[in-house]
Amino acid sequence: MKTQGRQGLVWGALLIIVGFVALLETFFDLSAWVWVAILAVCGFGTYALYATERSEKWMLVVSYALLAIAGLVSLTTLNVLRDPFIATYVLVVIALPFLVAYFQ
Repeated sequence: MKTQGRQGLVWGALLIIVGFVALLETFFDLSAWVWVAILAVCGFGTYALYATERSEKWMLVVSYALLAIAGLVSLTTLNVLRDPFIATYVLVVIALPFLVAYFQ
């Protein structure tokens, strides 16, 4: 499949899933764990698509971002991350891929 077609398919599917869950959030009070599950499933799903076609490296960025947000929500829900350390988590998560790329 062409890169543009696959890219549009991935972004469209992610927007539909997040939009549907946001619509459910307006009618029902969904817990934070539902959002963690949706973000993690979307992140692993995007990574699975990358695993089938390794030339499309942009999918790694999307997958990593979704999993990092799922990790942030889960750690704040469990009260592992408190207010002063949320910014530290975000900065470390942003810096980690650059460090990995630098040391390779």
